[in-house]
Amino acid sequence: MAEHFETYKRRIIDALFHHPGQGRAIGADELYRIAFRDECENKINDTRPLRRIITDLRRQGYPIGSISRKNGGGYYWATREELNSWKDRVEKTALKKLQMINHMKKTSRELSGQQRLNFGG
Repeated sequence: MAEHFETYKRRIIDALFHHPGQGRAIGADELYRIAFRDECENKINDTRPLRRIITDLRRQGYPIGSISRKNGGGYYWATREELNSWKDRVEKTALKKLQMINHMKKTSRELSGQQRLNFGG
């Protein structure tokens, strides 16, 4: 895959540029077909390389948004407003996960202290 990485990136950018806005999001399986010129049998496992490339493109500053829906969703070329909205959703999710980690650390310290007391004799 490494030798074709730039080709895949270009295909993804080109495809997403033709899918501006959330309402025109392209599904991961369809975007995979365009980028890799291959079918994906498992939408979760087979699209991992696609998600890695999209993460790389986002790190480079490309305005790639994503949306999850029960009946689909996918990736899209985000407008400034959509990008801000997407960023806010991602930040909110990240903060929730950091809070969960903090609670787990606190609880595990408390539990390990109790275990030492209970098992310490």
